[in-house]
Amino acid sequence: MSQILGRWIADGAIDHTKLDASDSYTLQRLHVTGNAQVDGIMSYPGGWRTVSSAVDRSSFPDAFRVEGMALYQIDDNVIWQLIDGTNNANWVAMITSGGTQGQTGVQGQTGLIGQTGLVGQTGVQGYTGLRGYSPYYALGRPTVINLSDADTDLTGFSGGFSDGRYSYFVPNTNYGKIARVDPYDSSVRILNLTSTHADLRKFRGGFTDGRYGYCVPNGSDTSGRACRIDLSDFTTVMSLNMPASDSELYGFWGGFTDGAYGYYVPDRSTSGHIGRIDLGNFSTATVLDLALTDSSLKGFRGGFTDGKYGYYVPYNNGAAFGKFVRVDLTNFAAAGIGILNLTDYNANLKGFSGGFTDGSCAYLVPHTLDGTAYHGYFTRINLTDFTSVSYLNLANTDASLVGFEGGFTDGRYGYLVPNKGGSGCKLARVDLYDFTTVSVLNLFPYMIASTDASAFLTLGQTSRYWMGMTAAPNGDVYACVYGPGDIYKQTGGIENFLALGQGSQNWRGMAAAPNGNVYACVYGPGNIYKQAGGVGDFLTLGLTARYWHGMAAVFNGDVYACVENGDIYKQTIGVGDFLPLGQTSRLWSSMAAAPNGDVYACVQFGSIYARLLGSTSFSGGFIDDKYAYFVPANNGKVARILLKYGGGHL
Repeated sequence: MSQILGRWIADGAIDHTKLDASDSYTLQRLHVTGNAQVDGIMSYPGGWRTVSSAVDRSSFPDAFRVEGMALYQIDDNVIWQLIDGTNNANWVAMITSGGTQGQTGVQGQTGLIGQTGLVGQTGVQGYTGLRGYSPYYALGRPTVINLSDADTDLTGFSGGFSDGRYSYFVPNTNYGKIARVDPYDSSVRILNLTSTHADLRKFRGGFTDGRYGYCVPNGSDTSGRACRIDLSDFTTVMSLNMPASDSELYGFWGGFTDGAYGYYVPDRSTSGHIGRIDLGNFSTATVLDLALTDSSLKGFRGGFTDGKYGYYVPYNNGAAFGKFVRVDLTNFAAAGIGILNLTDYNANLKGFSGGFTDGSCAYLVPHTLDGTAYHGYFTRINLTDFTSVSYLNLANTDASLVGFEGGFTDGRYGYLVPNKGGSGCKLARVDLYDFTTVSVLNLFPYMIASTDASAFLTLGQTSRYWMGMTAAPNGDVYACVYGPGDIYKQTGGIENFLALGQGSQNWRGMAAAPNGNVYACVYGPGNIYKQAGGVGDFLTLGLTARYWHGMAAVFNGDVYACVENGDIYKQTIGVGDFLPLGQTSRLWSSMAAAPNGDVYACVQFGSIYARLLGSTSFSGGFIDDKYAYFVPANNGKVARILLKYGGGHL
């Protein structure tokens, strides 16, 4: 839009005659449906219109009004826009002749390219919006959309994108189910990609060209099978086996499009193979091996484009490295490769995970220096000269602002997505205007908040020495009786608990694993028993007899058991022996596992202990024109933050 305004606004005066028909596409960024023309009567709503007077503007037909459309009014030389409605009261003067410039306005719509999944960056930079409107909100309270409420499989995503109407969350560890969220009512629709091909299960990021959504094959998935989803029906899915074109085309993390091609970012520490797919037919893939230019150019995380170049974010090629790469998209060959070694500016400028551009600069998101030591060096590169580098160590603002994964911009601010390390759930927002001001928001309290204040009501079961309980993934609920006693099951969470006839023992603790296996332990000393898949008898695992007391199962399949006056034991992913964890001998009593992987154990007459395996974290984020979305990495809770007022709602 800024290029257009520059042609027809001069010395504070508007000359709409300088607006030509070639600008019609850009004018559609003013939340227009259908095509646009400069002048004339049109048979479809929205667009860019010209009227003679306020009377003509007030009498503009309702059938052609669309929130966000703009009118140029000749008699007062003013551009008017419909804001937050389509009534006459909703016309707002946006650009006038003379006077001083107002506040920064509505952020321009995303250009030709939508945000990428993992890093959420825009593609071709959106143009500046209309001036004098729409202040940004302070970084405030997020809302939470729990995708798991729609389907318990909807946990563990990596990246996402918006097509301007819906938000899409890319599956990583949730069985190939992509989730689509309606921002108006937070309703969720699910598409199981494995129904098209069994390999369409795990991805790292995605992007859109406006019509289709694309999911990037996961860095640990050797299938290399990319997929395309028709967003118009959210049903039609195509897949492409990229290794059929080149055996090294697998193991990606993030991607982007220039409108004609999709580019897939090589993540493996042994590969520099960029995959490029012709989006016109989604049937052919070509490759550019960066390592042929420089053998160290392997192991990137995330990428983006400014329209001319594709940029690749350095992560780990066997060790964290800092060679930032750009490729001329019109010369997809070795001759089109440019390299900027960021460690020449500071030894800590390496090990990034994701990045984005505001059109003039590139921003790289800090992650880790060596896989365990996380850093906060948020780095900016001037894309005009691809030489000027500056950086901001976020840890100087808050020591926990390290270890992010993915980022994006709304045009004014850069948002860094919390993932690992000390950042935990702390979102960092950086003012890109001064590259100094940092705002911090801890998302964690909002992710665990509960609104359930209802009382516990009796289920009217026979009075017994009830001791341990667990709930299986299929909805069955188990309870065991100490005393000695039996194990009881409430099928599907309905009706009475019925005895399973498992023998009269001192049953003490229970746990249900994600695969359906149900465990029960016996105090006595006794053993641990397992009911495979929630069916049949509980059979002994033949462990050393101990005073087993409490049990818990984590979402990744690990099962824990504690021993009174003993240790805590773990069975890794439900296989093999329960091995001691070397905990201090205590009167361990009960255990519980949280959805994010944290494991808790309590001590009789003592305290409660926690093993923090997976504090809530996110993997990538993106924006529509009103909200920022943070993609849940290990549960189903999406954090959504209001960005700014105005510009229409989607």
